[in-house]
Amino acid sequence: MSDENTGEVTAATTEVQQVIYCGPSLPAKYGLRQYAVYLNGLPDHVTALIEKCAAIKVLIVDVEKLSAIRQALAKSGSMEAVMYKTIQKAF
Repeated sequence: MSDENTGEVTAATTEVQQVIYCGPSLPAKYGLRQYAVYLNGLPDHVTALIEKCAAIKVLIVDVEKLSAIRQALAKSGSMEAVMYKTIQKAF
């Protein structure tokens, strides 16, 4: 693509939002695995699971935050660790 005013070639950029689920893997019938990556929104089955257990949404983060979330999960008593345990208990 070229800019008619300057003649420069510009790349068409479309932002792809990538999120990752950092909670525990759920039993297979729920279809939610730890570190599953989703592009541009969540599938319906994940949205339904969030309605059953809101803690799931807390552990779905931008992929850029994965390292920070993993560190937080390792800290006993952190909000992320509490959410992780809440999900485990719910399923």
